[in-house]
Amino acid sequence: MSPNELSLRVFAASSRGHLAVEGQTGKFVLGENGRYWHSVSFGFEFESGQVKCALVDPWVPKSGA
Repeated sequence: MSPNELSLRVFAASSRGHLAVEGQTGKFVLGENGRYWHSVSFGFEFESGQVKCALVDPWVPKSGA
């Protein structure tokens, strides 16, 4: 990934322990008639307890694996 191709922000979304993630990823693509920025923006909120549940799911890669 090149510099400026990912912007990511993780922050507390409420005083009740909800977390939020927002960001954008993209890159310039050279087309026949110019250079275009292709990107996706995203954002979502979740409860902190959901992180623990997600980390035990088999589809989540484990470090060192």
